[in-house]
Amino acid sequence: MFQIGWFSCVLGGDLVAIVVVVFGLIVHHNVVMENQREWMLIGIIALVGCLWDLLMINTGVLVFPGALSLGIPVWLISLWVLFATTFSHSMYWLSNHWWLAGMAAALFGPASYWSGGLMNGSQIGEPLFISVTVLALGWLFLFPCGLLLVKRART
Repeated sequence: MFQIGWFSCVLGGDLVAIVVVVFGLIVHHNVVMENQREWMLIGIIALVGCLWDLLMINTGVLVFPGALSLGIPVWLISLWVLFATTFSHSMYWLSNHWWLAGMAAALFGPASYWSGGLMNGSQIGEPLFISVTVLALGWLFLFPCGLLLVKRART
């Protein structure tokens, strides 16, 4: 479900992203969610992710032409909300494999921005090596922290 949401948000723009995230959250709540505390976890992870991306945008590491006054595109906020729903479920198995979670995030986080940019015109800032390294280090830290948050909330 997340992959469909990713493509919908990246290719569909803000309005499509809002519809997809609302639909995704309704399905998540009714089919997948195990307890109401998960809403708090989704909110925290999405907020931290959006703040991280806002920092990356304000430092020129990420470039989103045409972003509204929020500083971060609505479709990217929606994408963070959808991604946050995976931490307690499809990504949870990684909470027992911190090194794998960090390495995978360091590789696939920047790759997601790169591939999304090829589809919608956003960009990783120049110099490319430095921007990709910053993104990789951020994902190396943030993704395992999100998994740790979810794991602690479950115990």
